[in-house]
Formats: sequence, C-alpha cells, structure tokens
Amino acid sequence: MILCFGLGVVAMAWASWRAGLIGWWGPIGVTAVVVLHEVMPSSTPSIEIAALGVLAVVFGYLGVRIARLTDTEWGPVSQARAAFATI
Repeated sequence: MILCFGLGVVAMAWASWRAGLIGWWGPIGVTAVVVLHEVMPSSTPSIEIAALGVLAVVFGYLGVRIARLTDTEWGPVSQARAAFATI
C-alpha cells in the first residue's frame, strides 16, 4: 500500500513537470525521496525530516503555482479544445 502511495506521488510530480507547472528539480527530488524510503531499512529521524522538507517544498510550490493560475490558464489547451469540438 505504501508503494502505491509513493508511485502516485512520483506520478503527480512528473505530470506537473510535463504540464510546465514545476521545474525539473521537482520530480527528481520527489523520485529521490520515494526511492530512499523504499530502500532504507529503517526510519532515521534526520532522513525523515529532510524527506518531508523536500516534499513540502515541491508540492508547496506546485500549490502556489496552481493557485496563481488565471481563468484562461485553467481552460483546456488548444489541442484539447479541438478534440472536444470533434465529439
């Protein structure tokens, strides 16, 4: 179950990068955190705090970027509009 959560977090970070909402540093940091959590045998408090800090920075930045989107940026991109027009 924890692995599924980790994969979802990684997928969300990479999708945000592909959408242009965060830089390349975001998904790389999140991927590193998830991999570290999967391969580390036990929880070390300093690693836990650093990992949570990385996740807070990446997804905090993503949240601020999403909150600052204009109304036109919330709409679908031109390719999606063309696809919806043919339906």
